[in-house]
Amino acid sequence: MKTIIQLENVSKIYTGGFKAVDGINLGILEGEFVTLLGPSGCGKTTTLRMLAGFEEPTRGRISLDGQDITDSPPYRRPINTVFQDYALFPHLSVLDNVAYGLRTGKRKLGQALVAERVKSALGMVGLLGKADNRPGQLSGGQRQRVAMARALACQPRVLLLDEPLSALDVKLREKMQVELKQLHQQLGITFLMVTHDQKEALVMSDRIVVMHDGKIAQIGTPEDLYDRPASAYVADFIGASNLLHGKVSALGDGFAEVDLDGAVLRGRLADSARGLAVGDAAVISLRPERVQRVTDGESKESLSVFEARVMNRHFHGYDVRLDAKIGGRYQDLAIDLRRDSIAMVDSLPPMGEVARFAMTAADALVFAEDQQ
Repeated sequence: MKTIIQLENVSKIYTGGFKAVDGINLGILEGEFVTLLGPSGCGKTTTLRMLAGFEEPTRGRISLDGQDITDSPPYRRPINTVFQDYALFPHLSVLDNVAYGLRTGKRKLGQALVAERVKSALGMVGLLGKADNRPGQLSGGQRQRVAMARALACQPRVLLLDEPLSALDVKLREKMQVELKQLHQQLGITFLMVTHDQKEALVMSDRIVVMHDGKIAQIGTPEDLYDRPASAYVADFIGASNLLHGKVSALGDGFAEVDLDGAVLRGRLADSARGLAVGDAAVISLRPERVQRVTDGESKESLSVFEARVMNRHFHGYDVRLDAKIGGRYQDLAIDLRRDSIAMVDSLPPMGEVARFAMTAADALVFAEDQQ
């Protein structure tokens, strides 16, 4: 696949010197579903707005199909945006909302072509039967699909999605995640989405761009980011992760042991932590679901066994989360145990008691303390 969008050393600096985006480089392949992910203020929405043409970069270059569009106005870019609030006209019908951009401005088309485009777009999102309704007569999910249809009617090369599901309730949001992914596969055009919801990004994206303080922290597939995070920041942001602080007590064969003031855990050395030495401050990242319970008398020779004091527990249906304390400094440790039987919850250690748990070194990552 060829690269359709290229950002080269792109920055956006506002009055007063605030760097919303700080020298990012990013290539997006044609037909990809890419997500810009990060907390508020990380620069993801500013990046999206620069691609759409609503913001001008302070420096750097943006190209589409090899052509420089850095200074091109929005109407000259084959890019359309689905906004967070959908921006539908409440007094117009669904049909007229979808047709609006085709009847006005630089894209003004003939009546027959407008009708053809609108019918096709509404068919794609399954709303042909709602053409005469107004937005106020539709559900949240239907309004979201109208906004999608309006953008698709203009036949963009790239579709930008600005927090498109944030206004929906949890169940509808999950349903629309599947629908959007299926629509992307059906259309084959490039989708670029902005969200702060890491679960949404993991479900929908071919690749995820994790942003932090205006910079790109890591780019990769959902599996890469979850299993091989480049930093403690990414490990913590993508899914739940225990970040436990200690000192390196032993090194060897790409692994390190980290002493948490009494409890010692073993994990893989992250690529960025290859220079760690014994005695250095380190952070070990451990996913809550990668921890196993060890019952009295049970042998776990292939695993690292440790003790932790259970402080609380939370029933989630499919699993039970334990809040525990580990090490001499009593650091917080979350443990997710799969509920494999109804009796399992009753067999868990009482709150306040010390229990034994186990993990494999391959399931934990060790970072240098200053590489977060």
